[in-house]
Amino acid sequence: MKFIANLPMALEALNRNKFRSLLTTLGIVIGIGAVVFTVSLGGSISTFVSHELDRFVGATIFTIERPNHVQHESGNYWMENPFQGNLWLDEMDAIVQNCPSIKNASGLLFSFGVRISHQGRSRGGGILGTTPSLRQVWNWELVSGRFINPDDMNQATRVCVLGKDASRHLFGNSNPIGKEVQFSFKDAETAEWLGAASAPLQIRFTVVGVLEEKGTAYTKQMGWLVDELVLIPATTLAVYFGKRFFQNLTLMAHAHEISQVPQAEAEAELMLRRLFGDKNLRYFEVHSAVREQDKIDTVSQIIQLVLGFAASISLFVGGVGTMNIMLVSVTQRTPEFGLRKAVGATSNDIRFQLLLESISLCIIGGIIGTMLAGLISLASSWAISVFIVKDGSWPFAISFQSALVAFLVSTIVGLCSGLYPAHQAACLQPTEAMRFE
Repeated sequence: MKFIANLPMALEALNRNKFRSLLTTLGIVIGIGAVVFTVSLGGSISTFVSHELDRFVGATIFTIERPNHVQHESGNYWMENPFQGNLWLDEMDAIVQNCPSIKNASGLLFSFGVRISHQGRSRGGGILGTTPSLRQVWNWELVSGRFINPDDMNQATRVCVLGKDASRHLFGNSNPIGKEVQFSFKDAETAEWLGAASAPLQIRFTVVGVLEEKGTAYTKQMGWLVDELVLIPATTLAVYFGKRFFQNLTLMAHAHEISQVPQAEAEAELMLRRLFGDKNLRYFEVHSAVREQDKIDTVSQIIQLVLGFAASISLFVGGVGTMNIMLVSVTQRTPEFGLRKAVGATSNDIRFQLLLESISLCIIGGIIGTMLAGLISLASSWAISVFIVKDGSWPFAISFQSALVAFLVSTIVGLCSGLYPAHQAACLQPTEAMRFE
């Protein structure tokens, strides 16, 4: 009943002093808007990276590799990996066949420092030695031609599949299928380093396929120019560049479901123990998209906390401003409170009215601030997508949780900032208040 009786009077008092109410609300609008926007921005980072990684390789993927260098047991420095056992095609097949949680897997070998040319057009970049299953693992479709097949692997044929950008750079808009490209080492020193001193410095490969565009906004921002890659059979790369690679694949595997990724990793590690022994397991590394996403989520949460804390300072300032203006309001409205007390209003009635005014101002400010944060987030999403990300879409994210927290925080701010002014008004004596000049 007190709420029903005092709320109209509180709203009427705010309406009588529109400009003062507007100034009071402004601080809360800015504070709540800043907090909601910055927290939502931090959440957008995680959503964007997760979406882009899922577009690129999928959330169920993980890799197994034997790095060239490992950290020493003391953790103070890195040393050359003492275990020289290789992951090659037999080991890849053993892992796929004996790990029921793994859907499929592919092997990868990277080489850089090779120039690829065709009729006067050339480009430097990387070549990727791989297996036929990469197409399924990366879900990579062909624009034309075919992918690497088992015969190419068995015979180590000199065929290649071009990424979309690599094809465009070398052949323009013409069809490259069946044409030859030339792989050239930059100089004799590079050729010797790659183990090709006795081989010709120029090797010709036949183009058998062109891949669709695979790169995402995130991969391009990170410098992963996957559409610039030229793919050849892993066995072919090992034959021509064997001294450099020692036939050591990086295995990229897919679990059947995202929930099965930890189980798939455990099965793969068990298989590595059987193949290479328990003591050598520590010389291999297993990375998964799920683990990377967990790291990104952690970083995103830290960013949200830091930005949210910084923005909350403006909310604190807005709360102080609300308290200050409410104190001024109490001074200006002293006769009004004295008259109300003279006709029967209790101290609690006065106190409750002032609290309702303060809370109403902050709730209205919170609603406007949340709407403003939504508009700014929408505009920022568009601007980032058009001018920064370009090839992707920055997510527009205003979560229900952040809006609910904003509403609760604005209510608490209104309550706290109105307590002292309401107490001051409630303590006024009717006779003194009505004589106030």
